[in-house]
Amino acid sequence: MRVETLLEKSELKGLSLDLVQGVRVSPGANPPDEYKNLSKNEGTWGAICVCGQDRFGFTASMQLNGEGACYTIAYSAYYRMKDLNESDVDDAVLTEFFNKVAFFLVYPYFRATLTQMAGNMEVPIPVLPVVQQGDAAFSDIEVKRPETKK
Repeated sequence: MRVETLLEKSELKGLSLDLVQGVRVSPGANPPDEYKNLSKNEGTWGAICVCGQDRFGFTASMQLNGEGACYTIAYSAYYRMKDLNESDVDDAVLTEFFNKVAFFLVYPYFRATLTQMAGNMEVPIPVLPVVQQGDAAFSDIEVKRPETKK
């Protein structure tokens, strides 16, 4: 199956903010342990996919060591497949769907959440770059599927 087929035969059913955490860091202080491997203004991204029956969803997460604060944010997007089931869709197509569709759905929400959190903590707003098709490439997305009974 091609990713275009999955796009045609799926419908966005929901989007949710799953995790939002901001920690202020005093000037000269070390960031909390979970951010210690990140340089200043460096972030990491992660993604997982859950696919089962006639539905699939992605959770994208970001950790960022910003100026004056550290952030952890996760958003999920949920889709329903029309005339397909989970056995019709392989992991490579789900990964491509995330890279071409789902990531771009949630990315503006990450930007908005960071802006709001930084403003609330009165620290400089981290700048996330404008991302275009092809800029994001998640090749290591973990795809979880229900165990099938034989």
